[in-house]
Amino acid sequence: MAVLRGRSSSQKDALLLTFRDAKLSVLDWDDNAHTIHTSSLHYFEGDPSLRMGRTVFPMGPKVVTDPQGRCAAVLIFHTQLALLPAMETEGLELDLMMDDPYGEGVEGPGRASTELVSATVGNSYVVNLAKMGIKKVRDVVFLHKYNEPVLLILHEVEPTWPARYRDAKDTMALAALSVNVVHKRHPRIWEASGLPSDTFRLVPVLTGGALALSQNMITYHTQGASSGLVVNSHALPGKVPEKLEIDVEGDVLPAQLAAEHAAKYPDNVHPESAPAMAATSDHSAAQLMLDLSAARHVWLSKSSVALLLKSGRLLLAHLTIEAGMVKQMRVEPSLNLGVASCGCQLGSNLVFLGSCLANSLLVHVTHLQESKKRGRDGDGFRDTAVSSKRARLEATDAPGPGTHVSTGDKEEEESKQSKQALVTDRLLSFKVVDKLMGIGPMRDMAIGDPVSSAPGSHDRRGPHQLVACSGQGKHGALTVLRRSLVPELIVQVPQEVKGVWAVHHADAQTDTGMQLDVQGGPHHSFMLMSHPSSAETKVLETGDAMNQLTDAGAFVTDAPTICAGNILKHTLIVQVYPTGVKVVAGLEEVQDLPIQDILPSMEWRPQVVIAAACIADPYLLLHFSDGSAVLLSGDEEEGCLIGQDAANQALQADINADPTLRLTAATLYRDNSGWLHQVQSAHSAHLSPAQSEPEALAEGPAQMTPGAEGYDGVVEVEDAGLEGGQEGVTQGATGVQPAVKQEKTDDGSQHMQEEQQTQAASSSGQAPSTAVKDGLQAGNLKEQDEVGPSGEADAQTSTASEAIFGSESAKTEHDSRQQPTADRMSSEPPDASQELPGLAFTDNQTPQEEEEAGPSNQQVPNVQTYIVLCREQGIMQIFALPEMQLIFSYSNVVEGPLLLTQGGSSPTPLAAEQAQTHVTEARLESFGPTVVPGVPACNRPVLLLLLSDGTLLTYQAFHPPHQPLAFRRVPLDWTPHMTLTQEPPGPVPHPNAVQPTDRMQRFDNLGEGSAWSGIFILGAKPLWLLASRGKLVAHPMEVEGAVAGFSPFHNPSCPQGFVTTGMHDKACSLNICQMPAEVQLGTPWPLQRVAMQATPHRVTFYPEAGLYVVLLSKDGPHKEWLEAEEGGDMHAAYSYALAKESAKIKPKEAGYEVRLIRPGTWKGIWSHALGPAEDALCVKAMQLKNAKTGESEPVVAVGTCQSFGEDYPGTGRVLFFQITRKPAEGSEAEEQWATNMIYSREFRGPVTNLTSLEGYIILTIGNRLETHQWTGSNLLRTAFFDAPILISSLNVVKTYIIFGDVHKGIYFVNYRDQGKQLNLLSKDFDNSDISATEFVINGSQLHFLAADEGLNVRLFRYSNKTALSWKGQKLLPLGCLHTGHRVTRFLQQRVNSTDAINRHAAVFATQAGSLGYITPLLNESMEPLLQKLQRQMVVAQPQPAGLNPAAFRRRFQRSSKSLAGGQHFGKPLPAEGIIDGTSVFDYQHLTRSQQAVIAKACDSKPSAILNVLTQLTNANAFF
Repeated sequence: MAVLRGRSSSQKDALLLTFRDAKLSVLDWDDNAHTIHTSSLHYFEGDPSLRMGRTVFPMGPKVVTDPQGRCAAVLIFHTQLALLPAMETEGLELDLMMDDPYGEGVEGPGRASTELVSATVGNSYVVNLAKMGIKKVRDVVFLHKYNEPVLLILHEVEPTWPARYRDAKDTMALAALSVNVVHKRHPRIWEASGLPSDTFRLVPVLTGGALALSQNMITYHTQGASSGLVVNSHALPGKVPEKLEIDVEGDVLPAQLAAEHAAKYPDNVHPESAPAMAATSDHSAAQLMLDLSAARHVWLSKSSVALLLKSGRLLLAHLTIEAGMVKQMRVEPSLNLGVASCGCQLGSNLVFLGSCLANSLLVHVTHLQESKKRGRDGDGFRDTAVSSKRARLEATDAPGPGTHVSTGDKEEEESKQSKQALVTDRLLSFKVVDKLMGIGPMRDMAIGDPVSSAPGSHDRRGPHQLVACSGQGKHGALTVLRRSLVPELIVQVPQEVKGVWAVHHADAQTDTGMQLDVQGGPHHSFMLMSHPSSAETKVLETGDAMNQLTDAGAFVTDAPTICAGNILKHTLIVQVYPTGVKVVAGLEEVQDLPIQDILPSMEWRPQVVIAAACIADPYLLLHFSDGSAVLLSGDEEEGCLIGQDAANQALQADINADPTLRLTAATLYRDNSGWLHQVQSAHSAHLSPAQSEPEALAEGPAQMTPGAEGYDGVVEVEDAGLEGGQEGVTQGATGVQPAVKQEKTDDGSQHMQEEQQTQAASSSGQAPSTAVKDGLQAGNLKEQDEVGPSGEADAQTSTASEAIFGSESAKTEHDSRQQPTADRMSSEPPDASQELPGLAFTDNQTPQEEEEAGPSNQQVPNVQTYIVLCREQGIMQIFALPEMQLIFSYSNVVEGPLLLTQGGSSPTPLAAEQAQTHVTEARLESFGPTVVPGVPACNRPVLLLLLSDGTLLTYQAFHPPHQPLAFRRVPLDWTPHMTLTQEPPGPVPHPNAVQPTDRMQRFDNLGEGSAWSGIFILGAKPLWLLASRGKLVAHPMEVEGAVAGFSPFHNPSCPQGFVTTGMHDKACSLNICQMPAEVQLGTPWPLQRVAMQATPHRVTFYPEAGLYVVLLSKDGPHKEWLEAEEGGDMHAAYSYALAKESAKIKPKEAGYEVRLIRPGTWKGIWSHALGPAEDALCVKAMQLKNAKTGESEPVVAVGTCQSFGEDYPGTGRVLFFQITRKPAEGSEAEEQWATNMIYSREFRGPVTNLTSLEGYIILTIGNRLETHQWTGSNLLRTAFFDAPILISSLNVVKTYIIFGDVHKGIYFVNYRDQGKQLNLLSKDFDNSDISATEFVINGSQLHFLAADEGLNVRLFRYSNKTALSWKGQKLLPLGCLHTGHRVTRFLQQRVNSTDAINRHAAVFATQAGSLGYITPLLNESMEPLLQKLQRQMVVAQPQPAGLNPAAFRRRFQRSSKSLAGGQHFGKPLPAEGIIDGTSVFDYQHLTRSQQAVIAKACDSKPSAILNVLTQLTNANAFF
């Protein structure tokens, strides 16, 4: 991957991606569609001569780009170089004057005349480097500071390897080619030879030249000069070993002489093997003993580069540059941030470190002032000489010089570290500001019983949990995964409740009445519960204890509640019931609005009731059963609800004109983030947000005014110290905001005349609109001409304000101008030279203070409110309140288009069978900073549309160029067509009860420690949508069953929790819960990382005790090896002695241990350390049958291996551990367990796998499969079977066994107890390199899965009646699928099918940290349907980067033995033997028209296909 920079300010960057074997995709960002766009595709595999007779290329293609964006180069087939010239921009710029929305014929003010275009490449051509004498290319880069593109190539002149260094060393060379893409000339301008043979990477220096990295050296090369720095003493020549002379007739045995000779030179480098450049290089850092192999680099400045070592340490290399050349290099080990597999610089201060072994980090780098450095160190810089104390820094855990903060080993310390400044010794300060959770590589996994994540909790609800071994070294951890979110249950009360609402109450005069909690906000005061069976509402007081009120005061208790909430800063409680609205302050009635007073008498009918309601302080939106709506708002002066005349007239006008425009859904949106208002303001001013925001911040609110109709004045910011009602200051929710005043314009006379007329109308008491005249006469509903958009402004906007802003337009203008500017966040990415929003760092606030301050959730004063309307014909509209200004509309939204644009419509009309589908509920929400301080969880608004057929459409807003607003559909990691609106089973509702239709409930600040916000969707399949990192993350919640009611709930007994109501296990209940503790919810699956401080290798679940047994390895002190046996082989003795002395030299070595871990607390309760040089390979909890007593005994079996060098025979052991229960101390004490090793036996080979079969234990010892019988004190071998090379995996079902050989495929064996025999039934003849195997059970059919090192998964079956199986000797292949990742482990899991057929799927984990499953289909009719659907989905939609999913899944056809795959020598494998679920499940994210077209091509219907996908989803919901 590489970035092609734009050559001018009118060009955007382009992204270049390469794929095997020789493909290139050029991508750019489409601002209009808000997605990536494929610019061009390049295919270099058509010419077979480019391969030069080779068929296998282990290394894939590499792409590099010129720093100035002049061209790009792709290295393919090791010796071929494809050059792609960059296109000029003059002919590519698009003139936007033809698309002039302003009708002026010229560009709008502040708008560029041209649109930015992306960099792109022209026609490519291929250069054969072999003809230039360049072969076996290892790396290629473009150099800086050249007038023409210069390509530096690192290649190998003569093949060699470390054992051959005495004959051929320093075989690497450099060649610099000047690239002229116009004339296709590439002269070699300079070259260098004699580089160390282990040189592997080039790093271009920003001032010219390049660094060459080898394992032990860093060398710098430019035209006419070179230098080097030794970082490891292995680059320096050692002693010439003495000649080993063996006296056969002497007293000393030859083996002893060989051992003594090997002990003299354990770490010696022969002078003839040392690189020649080391003699003339700098040796000052040789004692650091750094290993640079596989190192990555990130430039921090022009003279500082960070090298990311494979040990996880950050190595800073500082270059002394004179006249554009590097004169001196010095290195300094820094922090251990985890193993980084890639890295890049973001702007000037941010560095991203990606890792496949640990968490990926975003690091802020600060270049400190030299004065601060000298102030700390005294006189100038410290001496750069390396002391002996720092000689072994790379191998130790000590921090780098000058680092005054510990890097932290545990996850808690890592989180604390991310808030602290980490300062190095070279004027650089590092701070981890954010991290992305990583769970790779997953070496093993186990399925265990559900356990609560909260310490001390005994809640064991929910599905089974998946525990995986992830990470490496200090970043190793156990990852606890669940697909479903399982909340912590606090209290469960049997109740038949349909809906629940928790509300606050605060005294408007004294600000009392609410108990305050600094972290979680005010406590809730009351809880309203609606009962469907009795059509009534119960009211509970929620203080320190929850008590039902016998006297509910003014609350309505004889009718079900539709909605309840707070307005006017929590001073009023609004309760909406089917026939009216009740406004309550505490328990006292403030206002009672029957439905007759809300609707005009001529429009109200007895059968019309309130169907739904939405509250957005200060507004209340009522949606009636006849499709009409009424908007009310709270008045701070009167302390009651008043009608919005202009809005209500607009709401009713369209329905009166066309009854088919009745509303099916309506909601309110409060723009707390200010994003939508900023976009509207920028578009009204004909500016993009990036252009308008700096000017607006500099010039004040006058530049941020929306283009409201009737606005013709200019406003200016007044001094905050002015007095007076109309020119003073208004106190908002977050501070003092300056008031605005009118200024005379060019048509000032006319404007003043209109203003005087408005004042006269206001003062004379002109009659209000007749829309709510009947309500006014009833004395229940108060009316005013205008209400501000927030209701949180100070009460002083009364008489004096009305005198100035008496008219509708003037008041609208006044409200729109008071939009804040301080809390607005730009929707465009920041400039590279500036700080990112939320990532600014100052010296006057410590990271601890930033953490204690918490996320900034302050509400913006005078927040703009919007109303979203959905009509029967599929029309969706968004209006700005209070003037009901239309800002967005779209027709036929139920089609589910991928893009919603202003005034647009779906290109395909609705099908006849879909004409009745409509939107039943809509939500438009945005979320401010929560989890990461200063970073909005989801700043851009998210639009959720719930259709009548249960489909959930999710969109997110963006601002396209020169358009006011657009929405793009966002696919969720969930099934959107699940029947979310399905009513959960429960009691029969009361005949007079009206069922609430609000299924989507917003929540904020849920969870202690991590404040989560999002949307909760009620129904038979409840779903959490959590806002995280600018998007919504979907988590189902299966544990609660069907959920009918939800409300956030915060009180002393349940801080920052929530309440759910519904039915689970045929019982209705009310559940008070909290978010799961210590669980990461911003990831695709909820997960919990348990830091092990070591590398976990294997894990198993011990069900008898509910514990986990983990095999770990961690660095520790050297353990003394046993002495070699006398009289052995001379070569073996030499190898053993050399390995022994080499281990002593290392300061630390990996030591293995067996650890017992208690789930819940996840603490180790017992451990057993293995012997020196002993590695643990496998562990299994099993039941063994005692041959003497006949009883089954539970044991934990561990298989190990002892390796003492490549020439010394390895051995292995089997260890048995018995876990017994100890008496508990106290009634509430945790269960205590004691573990003892009851048996140990050594074998002549490594014990790679073990499992149980019918009470026997099966061991794989090297290449031998053995069955043993347990006698209580010993193991007796009963049968054995010899495999070809080495058994890598083992699985058992009843008496059937499959195992995989590391190079010879899989074998199917049967064990017969009669005669104690292991009989070979069948095998695979394709000789694959097997990494994992497993059974797949589909009723009476038994299938076999095998994952090979070619990243493929193969499916087999056994049949002795088919001719192709050679009478059963050959396993029949059914299909193959290329996964793209190495599968490390399979686990069987029972399928949740509705029939009684026994089915088991295989869940697999990969080395990259991904999960998947392969499951049998539920019936025979699914197979042809899904096969047709798979073929149609390949061409149904454009694939990103031009990728072909069908071709990718069929890469197994080219997985030759040279690529560690398995060549198939029979008939071609069926391409659809295994259905690609990733491609098939994308069908649910298509538009309805696309679904109909594909369903017709598959001879089916969309409903039938969606039903099949739903069945598969429900059947395979394992965790």
